[in-house]
Amino acid sequence: MVMEVADDLGAYPIRKISLNSLKLHTLIAEGGFAEIYRAASPEGTVAVRILKKQYRFNRRRRQRFLEGVKVRRLFGPLQQVVQYRGEFGGFFSCPGEVIEWIEGTTLRTLMHQGHPVIRTATLDILRQCAAAIMHIHQLGYLHLDIKPENFLVQFENGKPIVKLTDFDLVLPIDQKQAPEKFGGSLMYLPPEYLEKKTVSPAMDIFAFGVLAFHLLTGQPPFVGSVEPMLRTNSYRIVFPDRPAVPDELKDLVCKCLARKPSGRFRSAAELYTTVEQLRIEFAKQKR
Repeated sequence: MVMEVADDLGAYPIRKISLNSLKLHTLIAEGGFAEIYRAASPEGTVAVRILKKQYRFNRRRRQRFLEGVKVRRLFGPLQQVVQYRGEFGGFFSCPGEVIEWIEGTTLRTLMHQGHPVIRTATLDILRQCAAAIMHIHQLGYLHLDIKPENFLVQFENGKPIVKLTDFDLVLPIDQKQAPEKFGGSLMYLPPEYLEKKTVSPAMDIFAFGVLAFHLLTGQPPFVGSVEPMLRTNSYRIVFPDRPAVPDELKDLVCKCLARKPSGRFRSAAELYTTVEQLRIEFAKQKR
């Protein structure tokens, strides 16, 4: 299945954007597809995300970038709000988008820093991550790049607000096979993808399990990827000794990381409901 995306996305307010009207301050992040800048606009600070110049004539990359812009626009309040998209540069321009600036950092950075919120609001963070996955599936898309780097965290009254970002790898939820040169982060790829290049909602659920395991234990569930365990037929997820992690939560994570998709949660909605039930139950126990 080949996804065709036109440059004219219809619902978007399109405008030819002059870089003179946006003062780019600093390059704040760089991914496989795009560069992200902090910038000043007449409305205030914004983030500007531009397709990398080396891909400006690459039709496949442009299409995937534009599809990601479309899904971000659909996604609503659980991610950065798209203000507008347009073409950046001169005659050989690159597509880009101007999006909400979030004063915060990535979940990966908070984990690396050992920020207290990782310990004090673990289930709330996981609940919000699961909600974002559920929402994108309800919109009819697979995210396929769930990882701590792609969740932005800002704080309101001391509480973490988690938003999903980076939609460059999205595919329709009914697609079964990944396209050639699909990409993705090796550590978060499930066995069925590594073996047969199959994609499904279970792939995002597996990646959530990897994220949750790392969040709860401070280490990933395996080194590099599950590939070595698949080669030796020794697939097994073992939790390190963490008395602070309840057995119910360990069971949830292990279910997400099941070897076969059929062993995982049937849907992101079921995953979200289970996380939320655990959050409520453990909150009652602390009273």
